[in-house]
Amino acid sequence: LIEALLKSGAVLTVLDPKRADLSDLAAVMPNVYYDVDDMIRELNIFYEEMLDRTEVIKQMPDYQTGVNYAYVGLEPHFLIFDEYVAFMEMVGRKREEVLAVMRKIAMLGRQAGYFLILACQRPDAKYFADGMRDQFNLRLRWGKIPRWGTV
Repeated sequence: LIEALLKSGAVLTVLDPKRADLSDLAAVMPNVYYDVDDMIRELNIFYEEMLDRTEVIKQMPDYQTGVNYAYVGLEPHFLIFDEYVAFMEMVGRKREEVLAVMRKIAMLGRQAGYFLILACQRPDAKYFADGMRDQFNLRLRWGKIPRWGTV
């Protein structure tokens, strides 16, 4: 997925709180973070850039009400979290602040071309802000998926 996004011209920010497989990408690409403070900083930068882009789009000559980033020729930006739940456990007292930023990105980002990709083993509601999960367009599950009514 990361390779395909890079080939498409997307701008990526990769966060890997467990310092596992995706952190190794720092050797071959920019914007890969695994320190908690760095990840929180990058999340906030991603959000601020999203807000700035919303204004930039409205100032572009091709802008019309209802168009998005692609219509005016801008590339998409993706914030990719590996082990999102681990990240949320690591942020501690900053959890509510982080969730507020994540919710805003999820709800406002599509028009500006700012997207979230969250990888986690169990997407519990406590790790997502109210209504945030409903904003995700695609949800995938791999591995052995239990049948309804079984544990």
